[in-house]
Amino acid sequence: MLTRICGTLVVSLALGCGGNKDNAGPDAAVQIDAAHVALDAPGNQAGLVAIPLVALGGGYTAKFELGTQMFDMIVDTGSTSTGVASTTCTTCAVQPEYQTTTAVDQHQTANSQYGSGSWKGEVFEDAATMGGRPPVTLDFASITSQTGFFQGPGFQGILGLGPDGLLLPHTTSYLTQLIAAGMTAEVAFQLCPDSGTMWLGGYDAAAATATPSFTPMLTGAPYDMVNVGGASVNGGTALTGADFGPTIIDTGTTQTFVPTAVLTAIIAGVQGSPGYTQVFASQALSDGACLNTAMTSAQIDAALPPLSLTFAGGSALSIPATRSYLFDQGGGQYCFAFSDSSQLFGSAQKVSLFGNTLLAGMLTVIDVANHQIGFAPQQGCAEATFARRPMVIRPPSMAPAWRAGQFTVQ
Repeated sequence: MLTRICGTLVVSLALGCGGNKDNAGPDAAVQIDAAHVALDAPGNQAGLVAIPLVALGGGYTAKFELGTQMFDMIVDTGSTSTGVASTTCTTCAVQPEYQTTTAVDQHQTANSQYGSGSWKGEVFEDAATMGGRPPVTLDFASITSQTGFFQGPGFQGILGLGPDGLLLPHTTSYLTQLIAAGMTAEVAFQLCPDSGTMWLGGYDAAAATATPSFTPMLTGAPYDMVNVGGASVNGGTALTGADFGPTIIDTGTTQTFVPTAVLTAIIAGVQGSPGYTQVFASQALSDGACLNTAMTSAQIDAALPPLSLTFAGGSALSIPATRSYLFDQGGGQYCFAFSDSSQLFGSAQKVSLFGNTLLAGMLTVIDVANHQIGFAPQQGCAEATFARRPMVIRPPSMAPAWRAGQFTVQ
């Protein structure tokens, strides 16, 4: 979809190409060639691997190894290319930074533009791995300059896990490389308040209270998109899939973006509940509002109504308030995690985006092979044990082709 980061709303559709000088010297080239000969026949990727996640307030990071270096990367199903800060970047201000001693320069550039930031980089090829899987070769961007992309410490880049239609020119997909090497074509997520788990090659059934119910991904879309079946809050307006429109599933974005009518109905349902004044007194709920309370998340969930949600052809989900429409900022402050989608897609298009605050209420399974996404009520998440960083909202800039109406989803 778009890309985001750190709270990450990053739409990842900016393009770029060009030539650059090779940064690897002759000696490095010998080592590189030897390393990539071994990668021509990667090891068996079969088997389920669990990857621990760390919450950064608005995004989730995982350990990712490039060459011989380890990085903390935002995991993002809303983009597909990988970008990591380079030692040549004077504006990144993160550590560690990628060194190209084990890489092969592809003599191309890649640019990614986000709603609140951008980066430019040189495309390199290097060995990539995570969770102990055998390495595969990956063409990615070594970020040489950025504006507004790195906002605070805690991560050094972004790992795109979306469909190949979102790839920046001259880059390749880590997930696609794993699948081509024999991994079961599934990636799954359980997103908890200050941690979580990403699974490669399947999912752990113990993370859900029921078997995931699958709904088809839409064809003709560049993002992982599904149809919503319906939704409501507190027995209020019964929303239909037509109210939401095609919906992007995006682990890299904090907010959930919905059309105006949906936003209005959810706000009315929450504020009209008997427990609302008990939790927030006279504070008004609105797009972007952050409210204060002395209650814990568990107490809030007991007082406020859950979000009732179904996906097309799927089972009904009942998602607690602090796992769907409220984001815990820490210090007794909760921010409303739903926003008007017209700021992303324009008022002429009815499109929604489900970000990681809402996805935190579900186990999400992306079945690439069968072009479907499964959802189930998650279980096993603990309350946050440390002060979370403030939520960062990064509205993505949509693909120019989408804005021009050149995509038709079904």
